[in-house]
Amino acid sequence: MNSGLRFVRALSHTKMSWLVLAVTLTAIGCSSGNHLESIQVYPADSTVADNTTVYLPSGGTVQYQVVGWFSDRTSQTINPGSVTWSSSNTSIATISSSGLATSVGPAGVTQIIATVSGQSSRTELSVQ
Repeated sequence: MNSGLRFVRALSHTKMSWLVLAVTLTAIGCSSGNHLESIQVYPADSTVADNTTVYLPSGGTVQYQVVGWFSDRTSQTINPGSVTWSSSNTSIATISSSGLATSVGPAGVTQIIATVSGQSSRTELSVQ
């Protein structure tokens, strides 16, 4: 990051200095005004979901992922390690810090909840 800042200083007397500064700040995540507006959690393998519910046998697992939508109208998959994961009923299914849900209990339904930067999304997981 320091070499990029030195590069910006070296170009500070050219007409391109503001453009280079804006590109540098955006590349390191300092873009003004661009922020996360919403997220959606869903299974990484779309074939395991029926409508919006994932059905698992007892002892089964499913990997979840999160897509974020930003104020500049872009979207991207968010690193699962950056997400706070939870299950509304841990006696039915648990979820790891990497987004891997495991059915652990009797048949039932739980909500898998993902939270990123104050934005939350949930999806249903049904253990059969």
